[in-house]
Amino acid sequence: MSHQDYLDYMSPFFKSVWGFEEFSASINTPLLKSFSCVQSRGSVQTTIVRLQSQWFSVQKSDYNPLNYKVNKEEDEKTIALGKTPEHILGQLYIQETAASLPASIIPLPMEWNILDMCAAPGGKTTQLADRCKIIWSKAVIRANEPDSKRIIPLASNLTRTGMQNVVTIQHDGSNFWNHVPEFFDSILLDAPCSGEGTGFKSDFGTKFWDIRKVESIAKVQQQLLISAFKACKVGGSILYSTCTSNPLENEVNVQLLLDKYGDKLELQEIKIDWLSAGLEGFGEVSKYSKRLRPHLHHTWGFFMCLMKKTSAIEQTFNQSVYKQKWKWVMKPKFIACDHKAITQRLSDNFQISVPEYIQFSKSQNQIYAHNTLDFAQLNQFKIDKPWILVIKGDKPSSWRVTHGAGLIFDFAPSYQIHLNEKQVHNHINQQDIDLEPEQIPSSFSPSNYVQLTFEGNKAGVGKIIWTSIKNKLSGVF
Repeated sequence: MSHQDYLDYMSPFFKSVWGFEEFSASINTPLLKSFSCVQSRGSVQTTIVRLQSQWFSVQKSDYNPLNYKVNKEEDEKTIALGKTPEHILGQLYIQETAASLPASIIPLPMEWNILDMCAAPGGKTTQLADRCKIIWSKAVIRANEPDSKRIIPLASNLTRTGMQNVVTIQHDGSNFWNHVPEFFDSILLDAPCSGEGTGFKSDFGTKFWDIRKVESIAKVQQQLLISAFKACKVGGSILYSTCTSNPLENEVNVQLLLDKYGDKLELQEIKIDWLSAGLEGFGEVSKYSKRLRPHLHHTWGFFMCLMKKTSAIEQTFNQSVYKQKWKWVMKPKFIACDHKAITQRLSDNFQISVPEYIQFSKSQNQIYAHNTLDFAQLNQFKIDKPWILVIKGDKPSSWRVTHGAGLIFDFAPSYQIHLNEKQVHNHINQQDIDLEPEQIPSSFSPSNYVQLTFEGNKAGVGKIIWTSIKNKLSGVF
């Protein structure tokens, strides 16, 4: 099958020939690059001004106040957005406008038991974590990704943006309900899909379009959506989204859930102006769903539907699935550390003041910082790339602080070095940094580690060797 098969399939869902022709012409039209600002990593306005000073033209999105479209000026001085200090230091996340919406819409209840069911590569997880840090710093998000290879960029992005309030876990999302029924207060399910809506960056989703593949993917999505519904608490919210345009992966999936559990859930209104409703012919689903259409909104093709679970369901515990999918997670991989001892050591060596909501865990010779957790509850899950690595070393006398410590903690002023423009570019290019005479502190930590900052924002750590800093960023991302 082919791109034309895809167009033939979609044409009946358009009211007019004009609308369909506009859609057809837009699905492979290049879009401006866009990004979302990370509020907890610094001033949004400062980030925008900094980008403009680097020859970027920046324009706020119509649909998300923290998302911006960006274009490079015709100037040889302009570098790629992904190589700017603002990106490397976690002040922004490169993200298409449509993809920035689900995490900004889903309710964040005060219980803060939140699941991102299909989290990689981490854009929506970062947004959820950032929202939580701004509203209430003690929240903990579980970011699930079943694919080991995709966990690598997920963990990297969470470290880069300093999100110590996320636990990365690795499970088959379709079986969550069997292990933790009615457990989560909010679940974001940005489901794997056929990717028809991403034609602006690759025509793969439509060039090799095949209705049989779409039907196969839709079945997987149905399993994930049912699992999310069963794993959600009564009164909790589920936001289902895809970056595809066909109804089988969107309205049909929500309708199938309603057909089965309609008396136990309600569709919720998504209050964003200018978005289109769902495709016609699906009753309440058409009314409450929202779509972004390439020819109207100049974004990805995107679908969203917000649901609320209104009453409990009777669930049958499947012992065979439990043993097969979860038995190997019962042995804890991470253990809680002596918070007082570690806090004291960090204070003695670096005059670091550790926030009261931070807890420490250990695995082998590595110590991680994260928001306070219930370990009995946490060890129900397989933790893969957890939290923020802050210390390496077998014993306190050999401890080495990591780049992550410099992203989430505040070192004492005497243990900080403020980088200039040239130095921060050396830092993000993983090069050692030569210090100006006035930058060399008269005294610093016994281990020679210092916190690096740039324009008031945390930039990691380095180790002073004579008049230069040994860069600790290498290998972090």
